[in-house]
Amino acid sequence: MTARPETELPELPEAAAAGPIKEIFAELRGLSATPVVALIFRHLATHEGLLEEIWAGLRPLMATGRIQETAWRSAERSIPDGLVPPLGADLRHALGIGEATLPPLLSALDAYNRANPVNLLVMLTLLERVALGSKAAVPLDAPSWTPPAPIEGPLAPMLAPEAMTPEIRRLVNDIGFGDRTALDSVVPSLLRILAGCPPLLAVVHVVLVPPLRDGSLQRRTDALRAEMQASAGGLARHLPPLPRLAALPEVQETLRHFTHNWIPLMTIAGPALARALRP
Repeated sequence: MTARPETELPELPEAAAAGPIKEIFAELRGLSATPVVALIFRHLATHEGLLEEIWAGLRPLMATGRIQETAWRSAERSIPDGLVPPLGADLRHALGIGEATLPPLLSALDAYNRANPVNLLVMLTLLERVALGSKAAVPLDAPSWTPPAPIEGPLAPMLAPEAMTPEIRRLVNDIGFGDRTALDSVVPSLLRILAGCPPLLAVVHVVLVPPLRDGSLQRRTDALRAEMQASAGGLARHLPPLPRLAALPEVQETLRHFTHNWIPLMTIAGPALARALRP
């Protein structure tokens, strides 16, 4: 039987944020036009001073909308038709998704579908900036930018990894690339939402595992990441050096894990699922 990881990825829940971190979380939500703070940022907040350093450099760039608009365009081009078949009213009813539960579920999917492309490009840009070493930032001359209207309405809740039954935890873990016999310490927020509706999670598992295992979905995520990697190289020149991040190779490795595995997958699978569920 697959054992739980020794530790889950540490994170600072949004509700527990205070002081400068709380302010950064609020600005992240505003500039990403989403009501949620992604897991990777919640993790970075557990390292003293790290998120503050990153945000001081990143905020001026995100205020121009360059990262967000670039990420959203790349993601929109990457969503394949038919990855998840339509889940009509009768099937949704059979899955226990009724008129009261569908809107919060769609709002949660929409929130993370808007956030994930931005998160992917941000993390790739941070890694590119670390590779530039101590080179000074190139000034950025860009017009002011207004984020799109935020996603409103209550969101379906996330189920914490430690609250999942062993069966659900393994099922969530199996929706991923590579050898899934060991549990990953990372459980993406979007999969935590699906874990709250086990029948839907089971459908998503049945639909996604074949293209995950035959390599076809990997090719799509690789193409998306390569496109965003090209954009990240140019964007990174506008960030100042990040000495705290540069001194934490284990955090850089976590960023690589997110950018090579979970975020590209969620960026493609999340919108496909939202399309399938939307009446």
